[in-house]
Amino acid sequence: MVTKCFRTLHKIHTFVETQQKGSKVKKFFHKGELNALLRDCKTGLEQGFNFFEIQKVNFMTDIVKMRQDAEQKHKESIHDKQNVFGILQKLQLNFNVAI
Repeated sequence: MVTKCFRTLHKIHTFVETQQKGSKVKKFFHKGELNALLRDCKTGLEQGFNFFEIQKVNFMTDIVKMRQDAEQKHKESIHDKQNVFGILQKLQLNFNVAI
């Protein structure tokens, strides 16, 4: 199984390298070969995930959740700042009245 994993990683490397090099015309004519290579890579990765009992991760779901969490923290931060500014304004008013 380890050998299969290395073969799959090599195929992924070849695919990425092919995408970075060469002209668009060559890529167009070799599109069928690249699609077959990509299918082999996906199949190999799925087999590796199953063998090593790795759970598939949906990166888009994780990214959306991270963004929502960041937006919520940003809103809370703004709310906290508004509360601090409100307190400071009250203190300033009280200080001015005391003088």
